[in-house]
Amino acid sequence: MKRSLTLSKILLLLALACVAIAGTPINSLNSPAQLVAKTYYVRADGADAQKCTGLADAAYPGSGANQPCAWDHPFRALPPFGTPRIAGGDTLIIRNGAYRMGYGAPGAGDCDAGGSFDCLMPPLPSGPDAAHPTRILGSNWNTGCSSAPQLWGAERPWYILNLTDSNNIELGCLEITDHSSCVENHSGALACERDNPPYGNWASYGLYAEDSSNIHLFDLNIHGLAAGGVHAGRINNWTVERVRVNGNGFVGWDGDLWDDNGDSNSGALTFRKLTVEWNGCGETYPGQKPTGCWAQSAGGYGDGFATGTSGGNWLFEDSSFRFNTSDGLDLLYISEADSSVTIRRTYFEGNAGNQVKNYRGPFTLENSVVIGNCGFFDSQPFTFNVDNCRALGAAVAVGLTRGGQATVLNNTITSEGDCLVVAECSSGNCNGTENVMLRNNIFQGAADFLQPFEQTCLVYEETFPSDPFDVDYSLINNVKDDACPGAHDLCGLAPGLTSASIDSFNADLVAASPALDVALASACPATDLRSVPRPQGTGCDLGALEYAPRVTLRSVAAEDGWILESSETSATGGTANSSATTFNVGDDASDKQYRAVLSFDTASVPNNAVIVRVTLKIRKQGQVGTNAFSAHGNLFVDIRKGAFLNDATLQIGDFQASAHRNAVAVIANNPLGSWYSVNFSSAGFAFVNKTGLTQLRMRFQRDDNDDSGADYLKFYSGNSSAANTTPTLVIEYYVP
Repeated sequence: MKRSLTLSKILLLLALACVAIAGTPINSLNSPAQLVAKTYYVRADGADAQKCTGLADAAYPGSGANQPCAWDHPFRALPPFGTPRIAGGDTLIIRNGAYRMGYGAPGAGDCDAGGSFDCLMPPLPSGPDAAHPTRILGSNWNTGCSSAPQLWGAERPWYILNLTDSNNIELGCLEITDHSSCVENHSGALACERDNPPYGNWASYGLYAEDSSNIHLFDLNIHGLAAGGVHAGRINNWTVERVRVNGNGFVGWDGDLWDDNGDSNSGALTFRKLTVEWNGCGETYPGQKPTGCWAQSAGGYGDGFATGTSGGNWLFEDSSFRFNTSDGLDLLYISEADSSVTIRRTYFEGNAGNQVKNYRGPFTLENSVVIGNCGFFDSQPFTFNVDNCRALGAAVAVGLTRGGQATVLNNTITSEGDCLVVAECSSGNCNGTENVMLRNNIFQGAADFLQPFEQTCLVYEETFPSDPFDVDYSLINNVKDDACPGAHDLCGLAPGLTSASIDSFNADLVAASPALDVALASACPATDLRSVPRPQGTGCDLGALEYAPRVTLRSVAAEDGWILESSETSATGGTANSSATTFNVGDDASDKQYRAVLSFDTASVPNNAVIVRVTLKIRKQGQVGTNAFSAHGNLFVDIRKGAFLNDATLQIGDFQASAHRNAVAVIANNPLGSWYSVNFSSAGFAFVNKTGLTQLRMRFQRDDNDDSGADYLKFYSGNSSAANTTPTLVIEYYVP
């Protein structure tokens, strides 16, 4: 009777299931929306996959198996030579800490020393669809990523993160690097050990991808790798935001794969707030300074960003390409039909070849500053062997195929290369309908670096049936033969820039600039490089930057200074000094943290002003112990509208007082001379006090390094009487 009852229940359940399925569309069965994605956690105080499930953001309790606690390393989720423990659509949250990636790391037991180059994370499992991505995220990914976990390569793995055949992926809030100053295959003194283990604490690349679609990269810092930052080809529909590719020894972003299946990319390839700089240089560890910069004639490469033969629709906005040892943005191989390139609000400077170049139209360069100081690396202490002004170093090199069109609009361009803008018929079969239209630009010539007896030329071509250049409504100064091709061009006039010198170029317009209000209105973009609405006067301004008023403020001497923590772990102030001519940030011999407060009277900013840029500048006076950037990470700047603790004078409690916004700016170890300069994130603009005082607090990312030694930097304070030393805040704005 019991058996019969059970069977009848089973039959009833099967019947109900059949009825349910009969009323359900087949394509909704097992749909991604019905899948239950899991969230896993990694933290340094977790444990292996036998002891912890990975499903709780908690430390390992110290005993037991299968505990609800985090794993201790990303390899527990994605073991080398093993099967991933996370599935497509899952999320892996990595807490802050430094995680060795490669041979010798936790979870790398199947790796061997001799073959450690293959000790790699397996490809990330693809998400079910674009709306349900697999996610690998630092724990601060959704709060601005003021700090990130560090994945550092050791024992020469080919790469650290693997997106081979991975689709529908999000990677965010991660630092990807290694712990060595070596450069792979360097022809000087920096070559990495490649032949015999132990190889050292280096990795070739940070991120590798092929045949990978629907990827979102954000808040990544990929730096200091021995060969390159990103090696990615045959990608489709990628979005890259707030990613820094810096100080990688051979190349920054390399799209040339090493197999026989081609490199072609496709779809929408969107890059916003991408920073690509100092590639082709080694990066010292732990100092993170450029070293051994090399390029093609020495056996190196040095492009900041380059692709293989490719298609796709490429968009670069609000980005920066600086100080790479060959070309800055090399798009010469985006040659396939229906491809396009659009560049808006982007900054180029100091790349040793062309600042930007392409192959075909449509090509648009708009609202950008292009500083072609292609001889930047000459005789620098960090230079090993760089080809100054490679390929003659024209600032902008435009390629067009038959019938192609290019638009160069509202840019500020200078160069010490052969020319400011050159054009070439890339396909060899042009018919005379090709056009390079240049409107509303500022062109500032300079002495040709390779031939200093003459000036840079304005434009040049020799491969088209007829001249493709259409230059008008621009300001042209100091170019070869005093070229002035357009009926509405302003020629031979100083452009009225903050600095027109090639070595200190500053594209900001001054109030008396002849570039104000004279641009062709029908060609003006709606905003400028900083997103300031155009026009601000009676007409649009020429160049990348609409004139915007600014105030320059000095820190109030009586209100700034340093505060020292009361004890190593107290997180509260103990002593303070507001009278010294310098302020300290770092830690003392007792591992107590130094913080500093700067104070600015910002009441001169009009009440109805819309702030577009805030820049803090501080000058280093000296250091005690090791470089604090090496010991403590980056330098954070917090902002308070008004005074900390509502008292303008320096208070001991300012050490721990609440800010209105933490880490509104992050200062990295990349000074110009002894000056450190940083722009605030737009999230901090609302906390600039237009009726009184704005205070800033400076602190390092890590409070101390537990070495029982003093490691701090000394910066000039508002009390300094030395010329050109005091902390400065520059606020730019417009009034609607």
